[in-house]
Amino acid sequence: MTAFAIRRNSIRLLLLLLSLAVSVRAQIPTSFQSPILGYFIDSNIGKIRPISGIPGSARIELPLTLPFTIRDGAILPDQQHAIITTTDQPGVFVVDLKSLTARAISGAPSSVSEIRISPDGSIAALFAAAESKMFVAIDLSGVATIRDILDVPFTGGSLREFAISNDGSVLLMDFASNDEENLYTWKASDPPRFVMRPAHVSNMSFRGDDAVILDSGANEALLIRNVRDQAEPIRIAGPGDGLDQPSALFVSNRGEIYIGSDLNTILRFDESGRLQWRTSCHCVLTTMAPLVGGWLRLTNRLDQPLIIFDGNRSGDVLFIPALPELSAHGSGR
Repeated sequence: MTAFAIRRNSIRLLLLLLSLAVSVRAQIPTSFQSPILGYFIDSNIGKIRPISGIPGSARIELPLTLPFTIRDGAILPDQQHAIITTTDQPGVFVVDLKSLTARAISGAPSSVSEIRISPDGSIAALFAAAESKMFVAIDLSGVATIRDILDVPFTGGSLREFAISNDGSVLLMDFASNDEENLYTWKASDPPRFVMRPAHVSNMSFRGDDAVILDSGANEALLIRNVRDQAEPIRIAGPGDGLDQPSALFVSNRGEIYIGSDLNTILRFDESGRLQWRTSCHCVLTTMAPLVGGWLRLTNRLDQPLIIFDGNRSGDVLFIPALPELSAHGSGR
């Protein structure tokens, strides 16, 4: 066989192997491709970025290809949908993160100032400051629509924080007026009802029939028992437990409570509200955003490693490498 024939056969073999590799890769089911640990909204560019891989071997990916710029929003706990407002179009939209499609929420106002989602992600409270109204959106992962509308300025103060229950029938709202805060509860069948005067509410979330309030002014965490009927506040943690300006909060679907403070301390409470343990993330803790498998994202900056926390077992703290193009220039994003 001549050298030319050998080279020709070698090229044919190489082309065959390449075509087989492409064919095999195209036939690999999605379930065998790199798993998604979660998503987050990159507010600096108004896009949604996936986090691919598994804890201990994950990375931040390029933004999803979506035909709009996100102004505000939240990733739903199922890690398959996001609720957003955009700079391009009026209204509120639910994005399917798999098909990369968006649908408008029927009946939502043209301009929404703030969005809060229920712990299970099925309900959203949409506050339209210009209209002084709260819109309750239901069935977020299905055909989302507005079910209830509430006139908000019943206290004369400005709305600071709010949370909504999983069934969308109860709201907890904190108002500020003349350097004083007032906490109210609202349910569809009754007028708003006064609960208490906190020092400074920094975060809140429902937990079944109860709710958790972080009061950074008093360095306390409060459990509001039976918000719908009694709304009885009980102190579950304070400065002696490591709370200092607490602001980050997450409630698991099992009812466990995770609280983060500016001293990078994480506290975990069981279903009955008893402190189980506390640990340090050795980071500047700014959020507690759920990821897949019970993990929580604790930081936002992309020029630094993202810190994630295992809420299932021993509270392991791991990191995801920063975006190289940002860390190289020291960006503060």
